[in-house]
Amino acid sequence: MNQKAKNNHERTFANARNAAAGSLRQLNSKIAAQRKLSFRAYSIHFEGIEKSYGSQIKSFQYLRDLGFPVVEQSECLNSLEKCRKFYKTIVSSRDNLPFEIDGVVFKLNLFSAQISLGVVSRAPRWAIAYKFQAETSSTLVRDIEVQIGRTGALTPVAHLKPVSVGGVNISKATLHNFDELEKKDVRIGDSVIVRRAGDVIPEIVSVDIDKRPKNSKPFKLAKNFSTAQFKKAQLIRMIIHSSSKHAFDIEGLGNETVNALVEKRLINNFSDVFTLHETQLLKLDGFASKSSFNLINSIKKSSQIELDRFLYSLGILGVGRVLAKNLAAKFLKLSNLRSASIEELEQVDDVGDIIAKSIHDFFRSPSAIDIDKLIENGVRIIENNDVDDVIENGFFSNKLVVITGKFESFNRSDIISLLEKHGARVLGSLSKKTDFLICGDQPGSKLKRANELNVQVIEKADFLSKLEQ
Repeated sequence: MNQKAKNNHERTFANARNAAAGSLRQLNSKIAAQRKLSFRAYSIHFEGIEKSYGSQIKSFQYLRDLGFPVVEQSECLNSLEKCRKFYKTIVSSRDNLPFEIDGVVFKLNLFSAQISLGVVSRAPRWAIAYKFQAETSSTLVRDIEVQIGRTGALTPVAHLKPVSVGGVNISKATLHNFDELEKKDVRIGDSVIVRRAGDVIPEIVSVDIDKRPKNSKPFKLAKNFSTAQFKKAQLIRMIIHSSSKHAFDIEGLGNETVNALVEKRLINNFSDVFTLHETQLLKLDGFASKSSFNLINSIKKSSQIELDRFLYSLGILGVGRVLAKNLAAKFLKLSNLRSASIEELEQVDDVGDIIAKSIHDFFRSPSAIDIDKLIENGVRIIENNDVDDVIENGFFSNKLVVITGKFESFNRSDIISLLEKHGARVLGSLSKKTDFLICGDQPGSKLKRANELNVQVIEKADFLSKLEQ
């Protein structure tokens, strides 16, 4: 494929992964067809698979019988030693395989055992990826920058002289944290060995001390990042996170606007966003009457927020979208969560002692004051036990619902909120237990699946009328 691109003076692909991903996203089907992609069938997913096939190996055989190509290097092993030997065999034959791989996945063979062990968030308890040693390259550190994450954590990042690693050009590499930076003693001007951890994330492995410049000095945060700079950058990052799609979802409050609001000192914390008025926005470059009105309207619209989204917006260390949902489902009310002990927090799925302490300490830190300010400034948190918000004995009460397609008047989160307020449980995938599929414009494969499973389909036009039943 790359040779053909070279002959046509077109841009080449960095690696096979990029070529495959780019081809699948290609809107022109004729171009995609010309790229002659191939694939290996990897797994089958449907309810009752453990009874139909019993094991991973048997499912592979079934796929072969249907005519699908599968990975022929799969084996069923019964000891740790045999797994080690298999891994070494794959490593030695890696370059001779007709496809690229970055490691070996070890799974429990029996589907019943897989189901029994389950998953943690999106990671299965019944499988582990044993990665190959990553390819490395040598390059120079041109600079070290300090980035601020959504929780305020500082991450040093090395700016590198561009270098190719595993077919990908690398110009930046994470140094993870300041303890790691100090341990590796990475300095500006150093010659370093770089790899892509898991063949994905660029990182510095080691420093070639022999090539270090004589005038080299250890990196010091105090000389590169003042306290005032840190506080301002932290504030901007937190507001951007809290305004994001899966938090308050404030349309129009992007990076540039947040930077300008903080720079002009129109907001000093996220709660100030809900006290903004149009005359203040007119002071910002690029804002006129209409754009100011639209942003204020968007802020007002976002002032009602579900508990799980609110928890995610707070930027608590270790609390992502999935865990925020679990916490909301467990404690129902914000007040219950704020007063919860570490022991009570540890009873929530995916919460260990470290994250439990992180949540517990957050609600007892000065940061928690912002919660009260948000409420004072008009934010209403829709809690899971709001009696007025949940309609009992309605059409969707206690029903399992899946959504597909586009809706002109609603975004996906609005529809989910409506259904949940009417007592429904909204799921991401269909099964025989699904009660309804809500179908908008341009439905995907879920519509076909619903028909196969005899799941009742509710068209967009009938959706609102069903809510009133």
